Amino acid sequence: MILDVGCGWRNCHNLVENALHIDIQHSEFVDVICDVQHLPFKNKSFHKSFALHVLEHVDDPILALKELIRVTQRIISVEVPHRLSLNARQDSKNMFDQHKWSFRPSWFHQVLKNYRHHLVTQPFFLGLLYIHVWLYL
Repeated sequence: MILDVGCGWRNCHNLVENALHIDIQHSEFVDVICDVQHLPFKNKSFHKSFALHVLEHVDDPILALKELIRVTQRIISVEVPHRLSLNARQDSKNMFDQHKWSFRPSWFHQVLKNYRHHLVTQPFFLGLLYIHVWLYL
């Protein structure tokens, strides 16, 4: 089983087959409404977890990572905007769409120092820079 965290309003069912799609707000694509900082799943429930553009929205990104580690058996994939990206700080009228954090690669290296991980900083297009992290459990 695969966990897709923060699937939001897009149709993730076509992107990640056989996944459980979760988000903090309801949409037609969400299977379970919950907060990544307090996941309602047993330990090691999922082989893989994806949290793409989620950590920048939560109150405590370290707690969210700990929860992902708790419920995942093998691989966690995380993507966030780089601190230097044009969209690192995003304000929105919808409180769930606001960016509360921006990240540097060194933040992930420090937080994940006890875990095997691979980090890539990649440009999306001019001015948009993302950090993608694979965490191997």
